[in-house]
Amino acid sequence: MPSARLNIELYFRYLIEDVEPSEEDSRPLVERALRLVHDGMPLPEALTNYRVGAEYFWKQLISLIDDPALISAVSLRLTNDFKPLPRGFPGS
Repeated sequence: MPSARLNIELYFRYLIEDVEPSEEDSRPLVERALRLVHDGMPLPEALTNYRVGAEYFWKQLISLIDDPALISAVSLRLTNDFKPLPRGFPGS
């Protein structure tokens, strides 16, 4: 499975089911980063690429949500300051 897709699936699983990724779940992501570094990509560049990808995904997701309270709830949940999701949101 492509690492971007796996990362998004793990993100939504955590968001909806409150299941944090295990080492086993995230192993393909770590292995991908290690392969990139092994193939010559500097580690800071690999980490920057991950951050840029996560930022792009987040901005796309936020642009689809027009409820400020929901954006706030999702943001807080993802920063480990857990708050229940608003009623009606999947997983709440």
